[in-house]
Amino acid sequence: KMRSSAATLIQSTWRMKVQRSRYIQIKASALKVESAWLKYRQRMCISQRRIATLRTIVFLQSYQRAASVRAHIAAQHSCAAQIQAVFRSYIVRKEINRMKNSAVKIQYCY
Repeated sequence: KMRSSAATLIQSTWRMKVQRSRYIQIKASALKVESAWLKYRQRMCISQRRIATLRTIVFLQSYQRAASVRAHIAAQHSCAAQIQAVFRSYIVRKEINRMKNSAVKIQYCY
């Protein structure tokens, strides 16, 4: 009976050791999978934030470029209007001088 209970004790201890090592191995594997999943989710979250940040940056840059181009075009239009005004005044002065000279000629003749 003593041998039998000693053998049973040895067998149960051995089974416990084997089951415990399997449990520890499964638990370690589960921790590795969970850790990998959390790292993946974190990378995806960071990636999504990075994409959103880049989209915002691109939007702000395009808005700034558009504002700069609009200001440049407005300055060009202002310069063109100024040139047109100077040219029109030149034409008017030239016409006035021509009319004056014509008046002087007419007055000279009479």
